[in-house]
Amino acid sequence: MIDLLYKLYEIYSVDELLNFFEIHNISTYGYEIVSRDKHRKSLILKEKLRSNALRNAILMKQVQLQTYDLIRLINNSGIEYCVFKGIVMQSYYNQPHYRYMGDLDIWVQMHDMDRTLDIFKNVGYIVTHLEGQHKHAVLKKQNAVNIEVHFGLVEPWSIYQHKKINEEYWNQREEILIDGLKVVSLNLKTHYRYLILHLVAHMCFSGFGIKQLLDLVILVNSSRIDPMDFMDYFDSLGYGVFYRNIIAVCVEYLGMKLDYKLYFEVDFYVINDLLENIIRSGSFGNHSEELRLETTTHYRVNTWYKEKKLPLWWYSLFPCKDELGFRYSYAKKNIILLPIAWSHRFFRGFIKKNISLNGKMSYLTASCKQDNRDYLLKKLDLEIPNTTIGGSKSIV
Repeated sequence: MIDLLYKLYEIYSVDELLNFFEIHNISTYGYEIVSRDKHRKSLILKEKLRSNALRNAILMKQVQLQTYDLIRLINNSGIEYCVFKGIVMQSYYNQPHYRYMGDLDIWVQMHDMDRTLDIFKNVGYIVTHLEGQHKHAVLKKQNAVNIEVHFGLVEPWSIYQHKKINEEYWNQREEILIDGLKVVSLNLKTHYRYLILHLVAHMCFSGFGIKQLLDLVILVNSSRIDPMDFMDYFDSLGYGVFYRNIIAVCVEYLGMKLDYKLYFEVDFYVINDLLENIIRSGSFGNHSEELRLETTTHYRVNTWYKEKKLPLWWYSLFPCKDELGFRYSYAKKNIILLPIAWSHRFFRGFIKKNISLNGKMSYLTASCKQDNRDYLLKKLDLEIPNTTIGGSKSIV
């Protein structure tokens, strides 16, 4: 990762670098990296990151213990499940707290949905989001780790072969031990496949950050995974170009130990554009207002808006009832109330304090800013899936 930092040292101030670590949720990992470097900015960052790193380390320990308690509940219930990402990936780092974890991701079968939610509700959790289309539920509890319960690892709205891959991945679960606790997860190679497919989905719909790539670096550098073993698999799904560029970014900037040039070539202009997109995205792909707008616009232009006759800005200001969020459910139930919902949405958007004035104004011109994103996705051979039309491309 030091190669990336040296690149950022040329263009970022110390305060901007601190913000970079924060929005990518890598303050603790970053502190460990700069502590071993003698660059002037590394020495300054070491002092400034120390308190953030300590705070995050304490938080991650609390989250880890809470997560263990939740897994014990599931273990005792007899429900078949699969835990993935956060708590599992933490176990591969030299120190678990180096890897930030925001929630517990758990996959169960649809017929176990009610039982699973009841287990967590019985210990004080509240279901804040339940969406059958996206096959997941979000549960929250004050001063406790959030839970995401997934009823399909690969989403039906975004992957053409979702049934086949879900069945394949479900059958490749195995029991592992984390701090002596029995945890059912994906076997490591399948987990790696999923992490890449998850990046594909985030790239197309929202973006992803440095934290997600560091998981891949850790697995490869610990000799647990050989990236070249998966080339044929991702080529068969149509993601070979994307995969090669991800590996190149990890090698060139994040310290992955692999001489990929022995196996394939990449366009350095493309991997630099990809790196810039990743840096702008932040940990969950929604840090930049401008990037969120570009992403939303790209999605709309490349799906059902293709068939619409009015300009995109019209649909952004006056969306159809099916595109309105839950806050405007009254308009979904009674179409006569749609104009009221439009006014409500417009007024709410412009008084939101967490979006800058420039961000709000950018919403009206976002359709003019998607060209760079279109170009990058085209170079990565990615496309937004049209769920009304069958095809070979698939997004998780």
